[in-house]
Amino acid sequence: MLTTRFSLLGALFSLFVSCSGGNETPQPTPPIAPSLPEKVAFAHGADISWYTEMAADGRKFYNTQGQEREAPALMRELGMNAVRLRVWVNPENKGVNFCNTADVVRKAKAAQSAGLAVMIDFHYSDWWADPGRQEIPKAWQGHAFSELEKDVRRHTTDVLTAVKQAGVTPQWVQVGNETNNGMLGEMGTAQKPAQYAALFRTGCEAAKSVFPNVLVVVHLAKGYDSGLFKWNLDLLRNNGAKFDLIGMSIYPTEHRYWENGAWKQQSFWSETRRQQVVLHSGSELIDAAMENMAFVAQRYGCKVLVSECGMPLSTPAESKQWFEQLYRATKASSHCAGWFYWEPLADGRWRPASYAQWNWGAYDMGAFTPEGRPTPLFDVLKP
Repeated sequence: MLTTRFSLLGALFSLFVSCSGGNETPQPTPPIAPSLPEKVAFAHGADISWYTEMAADGRKFYNTQGQEREAPALMRELGMNAVRLRVWVNPENKGVNFCNTADVVRKAKAAQSAGLAVMIDFHYSDWWADPGRQEIPKAWQGHAFSELEKDVRRHTTDVLTAVKQAGVTPQWVQVGNETNNGMLGEMGTAQKPAQYAALFRTGCEAAKSVFPNVLVVVHLAKGYDSGLFKWNLDLLRNNGAKFDLIGMSIYPTEHRYWENGAWKQQSFWSETRRQQVVLHSGSELIDAAMENMAFVAQRYGCKVLVSECGMPLSTPAESKQWFEQLYRATKASSHCAGWFYWEPLADGRWRPASYAQWNWGAYDMGAFTPEGRPTPLFDVLKP
C-alpha cells in the first residue's frame, strides 16, 4: 500500500514539474518505506524451530501436490499465518548448533519473507526449558541474582537487536518457556516469587526496549489446570510483573499419564468448577482448557494464546478430531488470540541432536509423513 502511494505521489509530482514549464531543479522522489509485516488478529501458527536442523540432515518438504517447498513458505501454503521460534543461550554447550541467535535470525528472516508473523520464544537456557527443567545457562552459573538479571537483559536485548538489524519485526516475544515452577533454576523458582517476577519483568522490559509495541507472552504448560494458572500468574502480578498475553500448552494426550506400570487419569483443582476434576479423555482436556482460557482472560484482563499444541501421529483419526475440536473452540472464543502447533514438520522418525544424544525417541506429535508430506491433519484448516 505504501509503495503504491509513494509511486502515485512521485508520478503526480513529475507531471506538475513538466507542465509548469519552469526550470526548477527536479526534486528527488520520496523514498519507499520498507514494508512491515502485517499483524495477525488470530494466529494460525506453527513452531518450526527444528526446520534448519532437519534441512541440514537432508530432510525435504513437499506440498500436497508433491512440489518441494521451503518450510516457511510451505506453512503459509498450508494455511498458517505465523511461526514461533525458540532461542537458546549457548546450545553449543549441549552439543547442538541450532536455535542459537544466528539460527533464529535466519529462520525469522525466512518466515517474514514468506509473509508469516513471528514469535521469538526465549528459553533462557542452553537447551530445553519446561516445567521439569529450567537449567541456568553454563555461562551464567554461579552468578549472584543481580548479575543474573543483567544476563537476562543482555541476552534478550542482544537477540532482539540482531533480529531487528535483520529487518524482522516480531509480533510476540515469549519470556520463558512453560514456567509453571518459575525460570532459571533455584534463582527464579516460583517458590521465590519476588525473584521469579523480577526475572520475568527484566525480560519483558528488555524486549520492549528493542520493540516497544511487541506483545509479551507468559507461557505455562497444562493449559487445563486453572488452579495452577491462578497460583502462578497471581505470583507474577502481585510482585509487579506485567504481560500482554497468557500462553498455554494444550496436549490432549496429557489426560492420562504412566506411573508404576499403569495408566492413570489426570486430575486437577478447577477454579471454574470449584472442585477436583478428573480427565477421562483428550476431548475433556480441551474443554477444561477452554474453561481455563475464559477464566484467566477475565481475571487478568488479557487474551490467551495457545503457545503449544500437538496431536499424536500414531492415532491419526483421533488426533484429527482433537485438532478440529481445538481449532473450532479457539476460533469461537472471544478470549483467544490464536494457537501454535508445535513442530508439525516432525514425522515420528527423525530425531534432533538434542534428542539423540540423550537417547530419547522421535517426537510423535508432528503432522508430516516420513516422505516429507503433510498429513490429513491440515485438512482442518481448509475453508
